Amino acid sequence: MAVINNKELFQSYILTTAKYDFSVHEKRILYRIIELNQHLIEGKKLNRKYKVDSNLLGDSIYTLPISLFLKEGDSSNHLEVKKALNRLQKKEIVYEDDTIWASLTIIANPKIQKFGETVTFTVD
Repeated sequence: MAVINNKELFQSYILTTAKYDFSVHEKRILYRIIELNQHLIEGKKLNRKYKVDSNLLGDSIYTLPISLFLKEGDSSNHLEVKKALNRLQKKEIVYEDDTIWASLTIIANPKIQKFGETVTFTVD
């Protein structure tokens, strides 16, 4: 019998009210990004399997186990994760206020090493 541990996540009002259509795997990726960022904001230490670095431009570079985006016990659906990463790379968030207009991709540069267990991608 599977044990379900519900977690409380906080999501920006902008994303909550935005029109979007995400697959299950895309949502899993987004929720993990939100969850990890919450831990970092709260000053909590990340599990050593998770790595979030910054580059000189201030972008966050995530290196995470592929299994984080799969259903528990499912280790063979890497193709769906690859498709989800590709779709997230093509989706954009457009932001505009009184002083700025910006168009950003949700993630950039997704990479999975062949026969590896991690995925790396960048978030602006």
